[in-house]
Amino acid sequence: MSGGMGGGGHFRIDLARAPQVVKDLEEARNQLQVLRGKINNLAYAGDPGKDEVSVNAKNQLRRLATDSAQGSLATATAAYLKAIDDAVNAMNETIRTHMTAEELNTYHARPYEGPKPWVDPYT
Repeated sequence: MSGGMGGGGHFRIDLARAPQVVKDLEEARNQLQVLRGKINNLAYAGDPGKDEVSVNAKNQLRRLATDSAQGSLATATAAYLKAIDDAVNAMNETIRTHMTAEELNTYHARPYEGPKPWVDPYT
C-alpha cells in the first residue's frame, strides 16, 4: 500500500502485496487485542491497599484505562481495532473486486476454444 491520505483519504494499492498487507494488519489487530486484555487487567486489578494514596492510584489507573471521557486506553484501542477491521474489510473487498475483474479480463482475452470445424479425413 502506498500513497498518502491526502484530502480524500485515498490510497494506491499494489494488489500483488495486498494479501501480505492484510496479514500484517491482522497481526496488528491480534497485538491490539492482547493489549486490550492487559488494559482490562489494569482497570480491574485488585485493591493494592486501603490507604488513601493506594486507593487514589487505583482510581487514577482505572480512569486512564477505561474512562472514555478522558481518552482512555480502552477507547483508543477500540478505535484502532475498528480502523484496522475497516481497512482489512476494504482491502479484502478490493482484492475480490480486482480478482473478479481480472478473471473476467482473462476469460475474454482467451482465444476462441469452441468446437473445431469438421475436417473430412478423406479429402
